[in-house]
Amino acid sequence: CQRIHWPTHQKNCAASAKHNCYLVRADTTINTTSSTLRPKSIEPLNLQQHGNEFAEKKELKTRLKWSSVYEAGKFYDHQGADSWYYYVYGQSKGKSEGKQKNEAVSKACGCGVYGDAAVIRSGPGG
Repeated sequence: CQRIHWPTHQKNCAASAKHNCYLVRADTTINTTSSTLRPKSIEPLNLQQHGNEFAEKKELKTRLKWSSVYEAGKFYDHQGADSWYYYVYGQSKGKSEGKQKNEAVSKACGCGVYGDAAVIRSGPGG
């Protein structure tokens, strides 16, 4: 991506695309010095049906080949914004389904989330 061609190139550049959803894989690492959780894989995923809850869930099931999708929760950013939040769809409700606990997303949501999770920027709240 060169600056001289940026105005034209930006329209078709995958690296500059704004994504409305991120897939957070269940495998995480723990930084032993700071005790912070770091997902090993966060993948951008642009939902075509963004903004329609039922259509979002259907698209996630279809594109990611998930057998089920459930509403895992929501969380706000670390800067205290109260008009935008992150909505989380989970792949599995419990470890009884054989999925690994998604430690990073579980910590953000304040509940147990198992398997991969889709984090969608939503809002404005109100």
